[in-house]
Amino acid sequence: MTGSGSTDGSELNQAAALSEVYPTVVIGAFGGSDVRAARLPGVTLIAAADAAAFADGWNAVPAW
Repeated sequence: MTGSGSTDGSELNQAAALSEVYPTVVIGAFGGSDVRAARLPGVTLIAAADAAAFADGWNAVPAW
């Protein structure tokens, strides 16, 4: 899934709601994205400045 890149948190919260259905939800947020989803249960947020930082975060996801 991709979003419009809004920073108000609404898209992150919509994606985080998937944790009610799926055992693992990973959200990648680039640039100045809102990081409130990091505090939601069942969500791993990878806040990254660029693709290299995202890859490092992806490799560190604790569970699938």
